[in-house]
Amino acid sequence: MAAGKKPHLLEDPEVVGQVSGRAEQGQCRRRRRIGGFTLVELMVVLVILGVVLAVAIPGFSTLGVVTRLKSAANEFVTSVYLARGEAIKRNAPVRLCVANNLGSGCAGAGAWDNGWLVIDPNDVVIQYREPFPDSLVFTNLSSVHTLRFDPSGAEVTSVTPSGSAVMTSKMKICQSKPLGHQEREITLTAAGRTSVKTTTQGACP
Repeated sequence: MAAGKKPHLLEDPEVVGQVSGRAEQGQCRRRRRIGGFTLVELMVVLVILGVVLAVAIPGFSTLGVVTRLKSAANEFVTSVYLARGEAIKRNAPVRLCVANNLGSGCAGAGAWDNGWLVIDPNDVVIQYREPFPDSLVFTNLSSVHTLRFDPSGAEVTSVTPSGSAVMTSKMKICQSKPLGHQEREITLTAAGRTSVKTTTQGACP
């Protein structure tokens, strides 16, 4: 190097070392940023996740209750229509009744969540609905254990432990375990018409 001539910055070993060190530090920072989250970022994510789960889980639970109640009510109404239709088709009375423990005949008492039968005058089972899980409770608001549909399909006789009568019958379906906030109330008129109403009593039975 010529005497008195200053070295170029990029030729100065000290300057080159400082530049190289800063470049390596910058690369390390970038790698740390790319490689993962900081503790604060992770905690924020966990808090947000906790809030989402706290809101979503009860919603899923409520949806499950609603689905089960709707399905049970629809099954009973479908059996009512089946019994009515079979009575008209056969021109003979057909019964919808609480099933006995074997599912082979009418129990003559008991709750509808034990299962039910659609049965013809010769005690031939047309349809058998198995018992429901313990969590679903059918409350018989009219104490009816058998519904007898006449051949015209226009009259339903409700049979209770104390006798029989042509009258309107009501039943409530609810979930006891865990307790739901909705119920389904089924009404069957003496003319064989059904309706299902949602109630929110929050009690079961």
